[in-house]
Amino acid sequence: MLVCTACLYALSGLVALAIPADGLGPATPSKTPWRSAFGSVARGVAAGARHVIERPAAGRPLAAIAVSRFCYGVVTITTLLLFRNLFNDPKDTNAGLAGFAFAVGVSGVGFGLGALATPFVARKLSLHRWIPLCLTGAGIAEFVFGAPFREPTLLVGAFLLGFFSQGQKVSTDTLVQRNVDDDYRGRVFVFYDMLYNGTFVLAAAFAAATLPVNGKSYLVLGIVSGAYLLAGIVYALRSPRESGPEPPAPIPADEPTTPAVR
Repeated sequence: MLVCTACLYALSGLVALAIPADGLGPATPSKTPWRSAFGSVARGVAAGARHVIERPAAGRPLAAIAVSRFCYGVVTITTLLLFRNLFNDPKDTNAGLAGFAFAVGVSGVGFGLGALATPFVARKLSLHRWIPLCLTGAGIAEFVFGAPFREPTLLVGAFLLGFFSQGQKVSTDTLVQRNVDDDYRGRVFVFYDMLYNGTFVLAAAFAAATLPVNGKSYLVLGIVSGAYLLAGIVYALRSPRESGPEPPAPIPADEPTTPAVR
């Protein structure tokens, strides 16, 4: 699978080489100094962040998904280490990577089902109620199926965490779309992408500093599970009290995140 992925990236690069340097525009190259351009982008991102802060109906889902993404990143590294150094002989690299790839596939199935289930859930509940349910469900799944540190239970946790993570992601995308002004939508989603990917990188740094080489840490497991649960409780307490279900949530054409065993 890794070799196929690398080949596809290489193929896309070769295809891109066939496009002329000026083939995608702009027709008139910008002469703006790079410092001015960078400053303009930074101001736009800051404006998007302020816009979200002023609209809690969009800001709360973003804050919640930042916590979720951090936890997801920590579990991604944990899973890789467990399959690499605990569930398999550390000298057998192929076995470790194969196990991790299988876990990624199991979690990917959960992702797909989470995306399909969320519009149906939105007809019965509101998205503001579904998000804390996804967070608490992820926290419980992580603790119950992660604590044994055994491969079969970890795979069950992978599926459930993929399901809840994608359910939260679809809900967040929808709520942000609904609750920001059109004039700020692009800047808000740039901020969203930076927050979404930045917390994952932060999680990798945290995991590198706290996890043992075999990935087995009850302390880190407790931190991740507790963060999920706390985020779900806080969101539920601070979310608006809607009286009825929302319209079906669209499934965004979103690039799938790399799933990991939860």
